[in-house]
Amino acid sequence: MFATPSRNQLNLHIFDYKFQTGLVRYSVILVISLVLAHLSRQQTPFTPSYSFPLSSLVNFLLFGLVVCTSSWVITNTFKRRIFSTPEMRAASIIRFLAYNLAGTVMVYTLLYTLLFHTSFNLINFLTFLLVSLGVVVVENLIYLLYTVLQHKAEGQTKDVPSSLMIPTGIKSLRVELENILYAKINKGLVTLYAKDRKAITTQFSTLDELEKILPRDRFYRANRQYLIHKNSVKQLIKTTNRKLVIQINEGDFAESISVSRYKSKEVTEWLNQ
Repeated sequence: MFATPSRNQLNLHIFDYKFQTGLVRYSVILVISLVLAHLSRQQTPFTPSYSFPLSSLVNFLLFGLVVCTSSWVITNTFKRRIFSTPEMRAASIIRFLAYNLAGTVMVYTLLYTLLFHTSFNLINFLTFLLVSLGVVVVENLIYLLYTVLQHKAEGQTKDVPSSLMIPTGIKSLRVELENILYAKINKGLVTLYAKDRKAITTQFSTLDELEKILPRDRFYRANRQYLIHKNSVKQLIKTTNRKLVIQINEGDFAESISVSRYKSKEVTEWLNQ
């Protein structure tokens, strides 16, 4: 058995469109909307002659839901570019917030223009824009913290197995993780390439499905087509445009795998861990 790494790590699949993810994110938006609705009326439930700010809550909630959903879509679309490695790094968090803030500005501007094009007010526009940006930052940071804590909790109670049952059709094969060189998707078929010169065609239709069950400290998503094992990398070659080429050469299997310049630093650090 292999121990699960204890460093702060992030499972990118937490950004998938799932009920649990939506429940957490929209619950945060509801709480933030309640706070903002009361602040906008400058009152609390303990204020004399208190009245529940329903109209303010509805406005903040609608804007919050639209902004939160667009943020979720943006993160899920660009998650592999934003989080190139499983470790939580300052650069990844900055990229994460930058993508979401840029998307929020575009979505908010379009939404505000459609709703208030006949009575556009620059002061109100900028005020609500700043509020929306603040909500996005708070909501996303809370969600990131939640996922890291969740990952740590799972890591303390579960070890990573040394082998997995891989579905290959009418039967499943037990494959030792250390025997896997890399996985490749081609025309909707995911194939595992192993040290014993076996090419195993699996029932997985995407690399995402396989990536979910593999330990991220040893397997790396180099690009859309390849998922590689750390120990299978024989050579790294730098190209003129700051990209990297990963060389794998084991028995009958040889591959030259291109890594974008956005991931070049991360993949180098991942290999040296």
